[in-house]
Amino acid sequence: MSIRTERTSTVNLLRDGIYHYAALLSDPATKDLAGAPKKAIDKLRKQRDASELADEAAIVAGAVLDRCEFELDLLLRRSELEVLGAVDKKREALDYRAVLPNGFMALVNLTGAEQAREAQDYQAALAKTFPEIGKKYGKALSSGAEALDSAETAWKEAVSEQARANADEVMARAELTRTLRKSEATLMGLFPGDRARVRSYFRKTRKSEAPEEPTP
Repeated sequence: MSIRTERTSTVNLLRDGIYHYAALLSDPATKDLAGAPKKAIDKLRKQRDASELADEAAIVAGAVLDRCEFELDLLLRRSELEVLGAVDKKREALDYRAVLPNGFMALVNLTGAEQAREAQDYQAALAKTFPEIGKKYGKALSSGAEALDSAETAWKEAVSEQARANADEVMARAELTRTLRKSEATLMGLFPGDRARVRSYFRKTRKSEAPEEPTP
């Protein structure tokens, strides 16, 4: 028989493992061999759950990062409109250039920690050049920049953990396939020449099952 590889989806590989475990356990002649597949199945289940949690955590962290970025962009736009009004809509004015030397779009097109740092510099320049506008938006801009910086750090950590969890899931799939192959070899030694019986302990592949997925 052909035992599938770790490139097989976790759900199908678990089904293969569970079938094999149950078949071994139901036969008095092979029930003592069921322990190893069960251990590999349980490990893959645990790692699958960890991967799902890590995937969800990365999604949540990404949502928080996007919200922080949106809110800071909104504050920047509102304050820039007031700065623009103070210089009679002349973006080439010296006072305008003092707070936005590279222009407004250069600031809002930044992302994450880089935008947070530039927003802090912008807030400090506002306080110096446009004290009233700086007083109105200073606290919010500072808080928004700090929130964005923290959100990006949390997102990077979540994505790193997601990658580790997914890699561990691949390893757990590999361990299960290795266990199945070893079990097959043991069965062939236990029932020499009886390949039909050996094959009977393994689940048949169904054409309707999900295709194999690439290894992350």
